[in-house]
Amino acid sequence: VLLSLSYPILHRIYLNHSAAYRDDLTPEQRVVVIQHTIEALFFIGSFLPVTYLLLSFNFESQSIEELGPKVTAATIFLGLVVLLYSFELNSRFASPRSLIVVHHVCTGLIGVYCILVFSEANAITASLLVYFISFEAIVFVGLVLYRLCPADRRTSRILFTGMLIFGFTRP
Repeated sequence: VLLSLSYPILHRIYLNHSAAYRDDLTPEQRVVVIQHTIEALFFIGSFLPVTYLLLSFNFESQSIEELGPKVTAATIFLGLVVLLYSFELNSRFASPRSLIVVHHVCTGLIGVYCILVFSEANAITASLLVYFISFEAIVFVGLVLYRLCPADRRTSRILFTGMLIFGFTRP
């Protein structure tokens, strides 16, 4: 519910505080800016707790009782990532880019595979894949800046840094 409610709130903030958002962007581009802002905020805000959770989940020796709440928290995080991706696909439904659709559908299919063929190895793989998705936050910040202040010299640097970090964390 908070994710859904954040769209009109961010829209109102951008309308009041960004001339580029208000004057230069099409409605579709505005939705993408809001989507990328939400994703950046979500991944930045969840980075430290999810890092702890992942390290604890994969490297601590613990009983099933201790592991239960961590699995629940990890499942909630995974579900929110899937929800964010679904929102992004839905927001681009009017004019989808095939590469973005393929990226999100393949990511979703990997998640479905990990659930259907559940094993410890698949659970660890899924947790690592979703954890490294959080490194996309810097790319999302760069994409927002690309739309709101494309001429600023920091925009290209942040976007390039995000792409490098994203690329290095994928393998």
